[in-house]
Amino acid sequence: MKEDVLATMARELAEMLRRDATIDWQFKENVRAKLRLKIKTLLKRYKYPPDQEASAVETVLLQAETLGEDLVEAA
Repeated sequence: MKEDVLATMARELAEMLRRDATIDWQFKENVRAKLRLKIKTLLKRYKYPPDQEASAVETVLLQAETLGEDLVEAA
Protein backbone atom coordinates (compact mmCIF):
# COMPACT_ATOMS: atom_id res chain seq x y z
CA MET A 1 0.00 0.00 0.00
CA LYS A 2 1.10 3.55 -0.62
CA GLU A 3 2.45 5.61 2.27
CA ASP A 4 -0.19 8.32 1.93
CA VAL A 5 -2.98 5.71 2.18
CA LEU A 6 -1.35 4.16 5.25
CA ALA A 7 -0.97 7.58 6.85
CA THR A 8 -4.64 8.37 6.24
CA MET A 9 -5.64 5.01 7.70
CA ALA A 10 -3.46 5.61 10.77
CA ARG A 11 -5.05 9.02 11.38
CA GLU A 12 -8.56 7.59 11.07
CA LEU A 13 -7.71 4.68 13.37
CA ALA A 14 -6.26 7.01 16.01
CA GLU A 15 -9.28 9.28 15.84
CA MET A 16 -11.68 6.32 16.09
CA LEU A 17 -9.84 4.84 19.09
CA ARG A 18 -9.80 8.17 20.91
CA ARG A 19 -13.49 8.63 20.24
CA ASP A 20 -14.66 5.10 21.07
CA ALA A 21 -12.32 4.00 23.88
CA THR A 22 -13.93 4.05 27.31
CA ILE A 23 -12.58 3.66 30.81
CA ASP A 24 -11.14 0.16 31.32
CA TRP A 25 -11.84 -0.74 27.68
CA GLN A 26 -8.79 -3.01 27.75
CA PHE A 27 -10.57 -5.32 30.21
CA LYS A 28 -14.08 -5.33 28.74
CA GLU A 29 -14.39 -7.91 26.00
CA ASN A 30 -17.59 -6.46 24.54
CA VAL A 31 -15.91 -3.06 24.02
CA ARG A 32 -12.82 -4.72 22.54
CA ALA A 33 -15.07 -6.68 20.15
CA LYS A 34 -16.74 -3.47 18.95
CA LEU A 35 -13.35 -1.84 18.41
CA ARG A 36 -12.10 -4.90 16.48
CA LEU A 37 -15.17 -4.70 14.24
CA LYS A 38 -14.63 -1.00 13.56
CA ILE A 39 -10.96 -1.59 12.80
CA LYS A 40 -11.82 -4.41 10.38
CA THR A 41 -14.40 -2.19 8.66
CA LEU A 42 -11.84 0.57 8.20
CA LEU A 43 -9.27 -1.87 6.83
CA LYS A 44 -11.78 -3.22 4.32
CA ARG A 45 -12.72 0.31 3.24
CA TYR A 46 -9.08 0.90 2.30
CA LYS A 47 -8.75 -2.55 0.66
CA TYR A 48 -6.16 -3.75 3.17
CA PRO A 49 -4.90 -7.25 2.20
CA PRO A 50 -7.31 -9.77 3.80
CA ASP A 51 -4.53 -12.22 4.63
CA GLN A 52 -2.84 -9.57 6.81
CA GLU A 53 -6.02 -8.24 8.41
CA ALA A 54 -5.95 -10.36 11.60
CA SER A 55 -2.41 -9.37 12.51
CA ALA A 56 -3.14 -5.71 11.71
CA VAL A 57 -6.16 -5.69 14.04
CA GLU A 58 -4.15 -7.23 16.88
CA THR A 59 -1.30 -4.78 16.27
CA VAL A 60 -3.66 -1.81 16.45
CA LEU A 61 -5.21 -3.06 19.70
CA LEU A 62 -1.77 -3.72 21.23
CA GLN A 63 -0.64 -0.21 20.30
CA ALA A 64 -3.85 1.23 21.73
CA GLU A 65 -3.24 -0.67 24.98
CA THR A 66 0.24 0.83 25.10
CA LEU A 67 -1.30 4.29 24.94
CA GLY A 68 -3.76 3.16 27.61
CA GLU A 69 -5.01 5.99 29.76
CA ASP A 70 -3.88 8.63 27.28
CA LEU A 71 -6.58 7.44 24.87
CA VAL A 72 -9.34 7.73 27.46
CA GLU A 73 -8.14 11.07 28.80
CA ALA A 74 -8.15 12.56 25.31
CA ALA A 75 -11.84 11.67 24.93
